Amino acid sequence: MAKRADKIKSDFKVPDKRFWYVKLQALTAVRDFEGLEAFARSKRSPIGYEVFVKHLVEKGHPKEAAAYVARCDGPKRADLYVLCGDWSAAAKECKDRGDKAKLEQLKKSAPNSLIVRELEQAASSMK
Repeated sequence: MAKRADKIKSDFKVPDKRFWYVKLQALTAVRDFEGLEAFARSKRSPIGYEVFVKHLVEKGHPKEAAAYVARCDGPKRADLYVLCGDWSAAAKECKDRGDKAKLEQLKKSAPNSLIVRELEQAASSMK
């Protein structure tokens, strides 16, 4: 009911930020991830995409959340990938940015030796 929602938004003069928060929560509640993706692509988000990632992870949808990390600010991406549980994407992000310090920080906080090994491989390929 996107058209009805837009009409209510305009009739009641709902601010863009509030509308985006409410629609994010509503689409997540009904698990309409395709609708959420279409909504996110419709125009630039006034609330940012970090909110999308954190909300989706909080609601138990880390796989869907990872799709929005690429739209977030560069320095925050590695941490957001970790939040989504995608350690390999976090390592790749650090490697692409040339951020050795962040990669070392991730190695220290890695939950198991397999992930540490993967992060070490990314670090060795940076040298």
